[in-house]
Amino acid sequence: MHTAQSSPEVGQAPEALTEAQFSGLLNGMANHEAKLLTAAIVTGNPEQWFSRQQLYRELLSAQGQTPAWKVNRSAGGEYCSRSLVPSGAVVVGEFEDNGRSIAGYHATEFGAQWGLAWAGGLADWSLRHSNVSLQRLLSASHSPTDNRGPELRLQIFSDLLTAPSNEVSLMDIIDSVGRNRTDEGGRLNRHIHNLDKMGVLELNSKYFDFNPIFEILSPDFYHIQRDISDMQPATQALYAAMGELFKGKGTEVSLETLVEVAANLAPEIPQYKLYQRAMPAASNVNHFPNLVITDRNGAPIARNVVSLKPEYRASITDLVETIEALRDPAKVADFAERGRALLGDSRACYALMEKGQRFSSRYLTTQNGGHDALGRLVVGIIRDSGPLTVSEVQEQLESQGRTLQRGTVGALLREVARQGSLEVSSVAVSPKTTRIIHRYSVTGS
Repeated sequence: MHTAQSSPEVGQAPEALTEAQFSGLLNGMANHEAKLLTAAIVTGNPEQWFSRQQLYRELLSAQGQTPAWKVNRSAGGEYCSRSLVPSGAVVVGEFEDNGRSIAGYHATEFGAQWGLAWAGGLADWSLRHSNVSLQRLLSASHSPTDNRGPELRLQIFSDLLTAPSNEVSLMDIIDSVGRNRTDEGGRLNRHIHNLDKMGVLELNSKYFDFNPIFEILSPDFYHIQRDISDMQPATQALYAAMGELFKGKGTEVSLETLVEVAANLAPEIPQYKLYQRAMPAASNVNHFPNLVITDRNGAPIARNVVSLKPEYRASITDLVETIEALRDPAKVADFAERGRALLGDSRACYALMEKGQRFSSRYLTTQNGGHDALGRLVVGIIRDSGPLTVSEVQEQLESQGRTLQRGTVGALLREVARQGSLEVSSVAVSPKTTRIIHRYSVTGS
């Protein structure tokens, strides 16, 4: 393992980061433990060029004699090309080695200062919180130019941590990011829903001045073609709640009570999903013909609110404070020193890479039966259910106890489609927007 070399600028406080530089470092390197070690290796040795093969060897040797994670041979090069080069911390080029010209990577002056500091500061945070992953909190991205996931998630966390009541409306978060940015509202929605599914946030629909009263005509499910087990989990939970509440002819129940009982019976289903499923019944366009409104009791005024799960507050507070400190030119030298210390500590590198593997999408796929087995499973799900979006497949897998990130499910579906087992079609969300969603169906169905 190469010992980190001191940069000639180490004693000088650099100029403050521009917003573009801050975004580049955050989106490009802050969301994966293995990226941090790669960045530390390259930016901690600013006089040296690294080929892909050299980076592979360095990533293994940094972890000691028995590496925790034997990454793919091209992994270090991919992290550089897709993330560190766009961030400005690294450049790609060619260098001479024994008379041969070889493609490789080299730290920029910016990277030798700021890149090493970010690698040291965020690796330090990751080692303090062994069971909370940067990949989980800040989302996966390959390049700051085509995915602003970490930046959007940092905004979400910052808004929640500064809220007086630990609860922020979804629209307030969208407003704080800026409505004039193309499709940012849709991206934020997607990130918030994914964080909700992972148990980091809680998303609820709160209804004000609207609590209609239903009469339960019967608690029994009836459909000419389907069984209750074929229905969405939220529908099943609401029927189970009707069964609990039904006391015979004339039984009346409020919307709030129905959802509360369903949530107690199926605590794994977010309340907002139960409200969304029950709300059509409140307008008489519904999946519940055995519910009849007897008193509308106001008009529906709904607000989606987001809150931070208590068990994540300490680690996320520490993360937001660490990233804010990484903006400060006066603290760059200290954080860079942590990056150098990381390179000289094989135990720390081992722990960092073990954690990186544990939360990686490929490892999670393996833990859920392997790539091929999951591919066959999603084909079966889509064959039984009809065309589905990535989010709908993710929900179906989750209902079977297989928790995978949305990006992992999307990559899996694209791969199965390339193999020819699935077809993909693009559908406009509405005539008023250019945004589209992709639906996957079984080939030839």
